[in-house]
Amino acid sequence: MDEWKIGEGGLFGGEEPPNKKAGKKEKNPEGEFSIGSSPETNWDNYGTAREKDGGDEPVFYGNRPQKKGRGNFRKVFYVIVVLGGIISIFYLVNILTLPKNDIKISMFDLKEITYIQDATPGNNLAITGYLINNNEFPVGLVRLSCKILDGKNAVIKTKYVYAGNYIKTARLKSLSKPDVESRLTNRWGDNMADMSILPFHPVRIMVVFFNIPSNVKSYSITIDHFYRIKK
Repeated sequence: MDEWKIGEGGLFGGEEPPNKKAGKKEKNPEGEFSIGSSPETNWDNYGTAREKDGGDEPVFYGNRPQKKGRGNFRKVFYVIVVLGGIISIFYLVNILTLPKNDIKISMFDLKEITYIQDATPGNNLAITGYLINNNEFPVGLVRLSCKILDGKNAVIKTKYVYAGNYIKTARLKSLSKPDVESRLTNRWGDNMADMSILPFHPVRIMVVFFNIPSNVKSYSITIDHFYRIKK
């Protein structure tokens, strides 16, 4: 487990009713009246006709109109389903199962920043740095396990974030806690940076702990899980 002491990585200080046009009544060959089908009709056309066997039954004449907008909604729904299927097939084909423990991914240039949000009090700890894939093949969906520890290396809090996500410090201070959490747990990374990390191409990493207690002395960041991308 990679561990760092607070202050060793770098800076440690503050810094959006229907129109019933029924159509013309026309006689049918038996002399019965029926409601004709009209292209302007936008309601259910029902009539009553006496069947030859003498029974009165409600009879539908013409085509039942479709509600406006339903066709477009179905088209959009089908497009979304197809796209989802294509993406799923892509990852089933191109991403292998979880790799072995000897896969080489490392982190460097780790720095910590304490800051106070504009709207809420309390010291927050942001840890930033870079992740690099030292393998001969791409990896993706890299998830990090991040912990803050006390003086006895006991875990105070654990968070999980994905590689490829980063928020500038000036922007970080103005964002709410849910917004920060949503940004840093985006599994694809900013601009799809965590979709396929090429060998020896570093990507940004970041984790934020809110309202840290005074007994935090160090932290650790380890690779929780990732996928090997098939060439």
